[in-house]
Amino acid sequence: MPQSTQTNITEKPNLLDVVAWICAAISFFPFAVWLFDEVSRSRQLSDALLIFACICVAVAMDATVRLHKPKLGRRPLAFLGLAYAAVLISPYCETASMPLGLAGLSLFLMAAGFACIDKPRFVFAAGVAFYAFLMLSLFISAFDMPLRALAGNISVGILKLVNPSAMLVSLPGYPPQIGMIVNSKTYLVAAECNGFGLISSCAVLSVFFATLSKAPIRGRLLLVILGILAAVVANALRIVAIVTLAPHFRKEHYMVVHEACGYFFFALALLAVWKMGRAKIGLAGRPQPPSGG
Repeated sequence: MPQSTQTNITEKPNLLDVVAWICAAISFFPFAVWLFDEVSRSRQLSDALLIFACICVAVAMDATVRLHKPKLGRRPLAFLGLAYAAVLISPYCETASMPLGLAGLSLFLMAAGFACIDKPRFVFAAGVAFYAFLMLSLFISAFDMPLRALAGNISVGILKLVNPSAMLVSLPGYPPQIGMIVNSKTYLVAAECNGFGLISSCAVLSVFFATLSKAPIRGRLLLVILGILAAVVANALRIVAIVTLAPHFRKEHYMVVHEACGYFFFALALLAVWKMGRAKIGLAGRPQPPSGG
């Protein structure tokens, strides 16, 4: 039986394609610098971005996503054009200038992904989740105090089940601070207690899995809501655990207890979102290939 021969065709890169990618990279460089500065200043954002990247890699490996030589077809060109449009329009939109510019950055990365990755749905889901992360990064300061108040109220509500003396108070100072009094001891609900890193991580991962899923819209929205709720509850339980365990250790060991509780409940919430997300996209029960020949 004659063997088929394969001909390897080496396509020369189109000069216009190369120019388009270079110009796009230059156009979105200021937004990339802004993101780098924000992530550098906030440990919560850096943790969220790192976790999101690791989860994307894990899902890509689980879903057998493959890289190939860049090909600038219709889809990458369309998204690259949308990215340019977002950046060109952004200076003329006062309040929406930054969101549009960051949308352009996300669209540019999606165009690059479409050109190099064999599963467009994965690229689109990662791009949407990345834009959700950018929007959360943009409003991190606005979320700080509301999230602190939410975490404090939920934590005090849980503590009152076993300790009626627990209460939430306003501490003097500028800007105003929130504190918790438990057994006559005062605990500051600081910026680290707002749970933004945990909540943003779970929210972004939920958006990623929901976009990647082919479930009905109602099921996708439910996944995002459950992911955020899991993060909020885990953050409140983290505060409860710190307040409960801290009195049993010396003051110099307080930060050890603080960090240990933080990592434990962080991992617990991420595991819950990971399990729900993998089940939603159908990877949890995927049949394994036969081991025999």
